[in-house]
Amino acid sequence: MSNIVISSRNNELVCQATKLHQRKYRYLESKIWIENRHCVKAALQANLSIEKILIAENYKNDKTISEIIILAESKNIKIAYLTYYCFEKCATTKNPDGIGAICQLPSLKSHQNFDETALVLWQLQDPGNIGTLIRSSLALDCRNIVIVEPSVDIFCPSSIRASAGTIFQAEIAIISESEAIAWLTKNSERVIGLDPNSSIYLWELPIISNPIIISGNEPHGFPEKIKQTFHFRKIPMANQIESLNVTAATAIGIYELITKSGRKI
Repeated sequence: MSNIVISSRNNELVCQATKLHQRKYRYLESKIWIENRHCVKAALQANLSIEKILIAENYKNDKTISEIIILAESKNIKIAYLTYYCFEKCATTKNPDGIGAICQLPSLKSHQNFDETALVLWQLQDPGNIGTLIRSSLALDCRNIVIVEPSVDIFCPSSIRASAGTIFQAEIAIISESEAIAWLTKNSERVIGLDPNSSIYLWELPIISNPIIISGNEPHGFPEKIKQTFHFRKIPMANQIESLNVTAATAIGIYELITKSGRKI
């Protein structure tokens, strides 16, 4: 364990972590910044390629962080210690919990190989929503995630944090709108969209093996071409509630479609 504690906010490592807050640098350098103990531990457990773990020096004896240090050292991953003042510059949260990591950008998958249940996130713009959706999807045993651009960056620190690190278990493809339409059309018998404006309820469906579930941008929904091409269903609601948050609606939709096909979670 190094006795050196970084105390300058102009330190190269601090500047590198801070630059990775921006999307352009994440993809330019093929690296991401991960924050908080849950996400760093998840990255370690997923054997993500971690360049260095950064720890606020006053947190190194915290029980959870001590466990992460032991796990990281067993994998020969380098650890740097910083003053809390320096660590605050690396962090994107107001009250960081003292640990973060610089990692290689996770490898992306080809959506063409997603033959099992998949979740398509159509041009979502909220990092909290996209991270929560990934967490819900993984919890319901749907690992295949297709991000349709333009979209919030799935690897931004806020998205990763909202996923509680489950993003590192997912199979992720990022594609354009035209690629998405072509792929969905090719697999149209598997496609089901969620739309509160549909006239048909979610349960009024034949059994779909390995469905492709489309969840849309909350303010704008889906393009008319998508609505006219594929089957859309709505979730019934009481008490004059018009719609659910996209995260809640999608979790219900995944559960209904997966269990209806006979699969157990």
